[in-house]
Amino acid sequence: MSEKLHHNEHVEVHHDLSGETKKNLERLHEKAENAHEISHEQVEELRKSVEHHAKPSHEVGHEEQEQIQPSGYAQKELKLNAYNRTIKHVRSQLNAPERVLSRLVHQPLVEKISDVSAVTIARPSGLLAGGFFSAIGSLVVLYMAKRNGFTYNRLVFVILFGGGFIVGLLVELMVKLLTKKSRLRNPS
Repeated sequence: MSEKLHHNEHVEVHHDLSGETKKNLERLHEKAENAHEISHEQVEELRKSVEHHAKPSHEVGHEEQEQIQPSGYAQKELKLNAYNRTIKHVRSQLNAPERVLSRLVHQPLVEKISDVSAVTIARPSGLLAGGFFSAIGSLVVLYMAKRNGFTYNRLVFVILFGGGFIVGLLVELMVKLLTKKSRLRNPS
């Protein structure tokens, strides 16, 4: 009972139309076929209109250009949303104890403290120099204590580590200053 019409089949419908209706139908059909064609005069009129209303790039103020770019708040919000989606995705792949630890570690206060300490306190050069000074210094003090008969004070380790840490930071600062000066003299 059901018949399907395929795309390549054309169905012609013949109705009894009056002469005037046939003329209107032919005129509309002809207009539809020529609707995509635009005359050169119309193109020139449109071009002149665009040139008249458009501003040259040097006349566009910085205020108008800044409106196009997203504001700092919107950019910050986009980054925060992406960060939250990433954290949520990673947590979904963790087991229960790791999820709890992740929630604890990624609290805003804990993250801020961690970021600040990573930049200021936990410098690799300071930790390396502090460890080296405390290890070598403790061995020397321990040897002297055994040889001369006095007791080893554990506070010596902490003091040597702190001194070595400061020495390591100063060495890193000097290296950075020297490399910065050499880059300024010899830009390559």
